[in-house]
Amino acid sequence: MLAFIGALPLYSQALGPTFDLRPVIVPAMSIGGVPLATCSGIVSVAISETAEIAFGSYCNEAVPTIFTMRRIVVRSGDAVGGKFITQPAVESSIAINRTGKVAYIASYTDAPPTAATREFPKTGVFIDDRLVMADVPPESYMGARLMLTDDGQVFMDHEPSPAAPVAAPAPPPANARGLNRIPLRMPRAIPLPIPRNNPRLVAASAASLAMLRSNARGQIAIPVNISYRDFVILLATPARR
Repeated sequence: MLAFIGALPLYSQALGPTFDLRPVIVPAMSIGGVPLATCSGIVSVAISETAEIAFGSYCNEAVPTIFTMRRIVVRSGDAVGGKFITQPAVESSIAINRTGKVAYIASYTDAPPTAATREFPKTGVFIDDRLVMADVPPESYMGARLMLTDDGQVFMDHEPSPAAPVAAPAPPPANARGLNRIPLRMPRAIPLPIPRNNPRLVAASAASLAMLRSNARGQIAIPVNISYRDFVILLATPARR
């Protein structure tokens, strides 16, 4: 689960320019008839070249659900392209392209799941309402990032193995730690208990920040899970100097 909470250290070189922050997803909203106040937080997020955001959460009694800012993409129990979704992998990678199409990983069956069928679910990659990669083995999607092109092609980008040696960045000086060293312009009002004079509450470790991809304009969707059912997605846009 992505949780950007507390005054966690963040290296100033990780962000670079000044960012304007704007809340775009808050619990007071409803999407596709689902009140986001029933959701327990943000567990995955993606941003398109047009700043459309897709995200995953557990809503309405812990039902795994993937949204965009405008619609529900998929949730457990949906029939999608002749398959039956047993569980979208909301904590795995998702991707959204310029046209608003969303790629996601989900377990599915070929027949409606009933006690009579006893079909063991398979895992596949879907784009909106169609299956594009069937019966994908775990080693293919575990730890992979989905990428979705504007013409509807989906790719898996595998991260280096955690066992591989990775050079750790040199720690900054003690007085350079904290998000207060990153030039951010806080929004005038966030409908959640984030004091404007304490931007450290919108913080991430450098490792967590690396999980968030920017679009071509340098915009980043930052999920902030404050407490159970208190969350916000902030759109960070490089400020004009």
